[in-house]
Amino acid sequence: MINFPNGYIIETEKPQDAFLVYGELNNTGFVAKGFRLNVPNLSHSSWGQKNELFLHLQSYLARLDSGRRIQFRYKRDSNYRRILDKYDADTEHFSDLPFAREFRNRISAQFRKEMENHELRREYLTLYLSRPAKEFISGALDVNSERAMNAFTEKVTGCFESEFLLLKSAFTFPVEKLTALELFEEFFSSVNKSITPDAVDFEKLFTPNFAEIYQNEYSAVDHSGIDRNAQTVTDRGYGMYGDGMYHNILTLKQLPSFDLTPFYGNVMLDVDAGNFSVTVNMRPLNKVKTIEKLEARQAAAQRDLEADPSSKLYDNVYCTAAHIIPQGGRKNF
Repeated sequence: MINFPNGYIIETEKPQDAFLVYGELNNTGFVAKGFRLNVPNLSHSSWGQKNELFLHLQSYLARLDSGRRIQFRYKRDSNYRRILDKYDADTEHFSDLPFAREFRNRISAQFRKEMENHELRREYLTLYLSRPAKEFISGALDVNSERAMNAFTEKVTGCFESEFLLLKSAFTFPVEKLTALELFEEFFSSVNKSITPDAVDFEKLFTPNFAEIYQNEYSAVDHSGIDRNAQTVTDRGYGMYGDGMYHNILTLKQLPSFDLTPFYGNVMLDVDAGNFSVTVNMRPLNKVKTIEKLEARQAAAQRDLEADPSSKLYDNVYCTAAHIIPQGGRKNF
């Protein structure tokens, strides 16, 4: 059986300050916060606009230290349910004219029909930041102590408020903090891929405990028993198996050495599928150790070249070619 991560949602007085806890509230646990990035659609943007956003993102990532963990989650679905519910409520409260109310009701009915047929599309980009719980507590936290929990919550929310201000200063588009209900919706959808979010009342199903999220009417049917008996990942044909749906995982320890085209991932996302998500986990490296490792590799390569007699031949050829090239620049032969 798969051992799903243990955790829960910490609700706060202000809904937008809610955060996640993974593991236990001691030196081994982590706390995390989700932020919604309202990035505009870049399909028809100029390369100048794309490069500008790429530089902002690159600058933000460069500020992260090795103690943080970061996750980007792109999700697409047709869930306009909350927006249409607010639209209907505004119609009842503010539309005094019968004609205006009838007109708005027709629009709402049309959009709900398109939503149910999955003809609409919404895109979300969520950023999660996590930090070790030991930064906010020493030893194990007494969860039964109201005073201890209040102090812990105050420290964590203060830290993530600073992260929120850093995000807002790094980008020009709106950034929002996810509420407890939105954190639940995101997590519920990620572990139950077979659901269609527009058909689920998340407010009714809300629970802060992750263990209860894994066991619900949508994940009760699990067809993975036979596949789990396979010995290797190749035989099973998947990376992780959830509620009868495939979750593919690809791990990269280092990006390719060549420059990647900014936002080339849009080509991958430009598909007809209306309900899917792509999650990217990033871990900042220790800059000092990374530089030392690269310098050691360079020094080793230099020693190998000096020890190889044939390298002198290449040095002579290079020097000869250097004399052929005019001082004003490289000549095309």
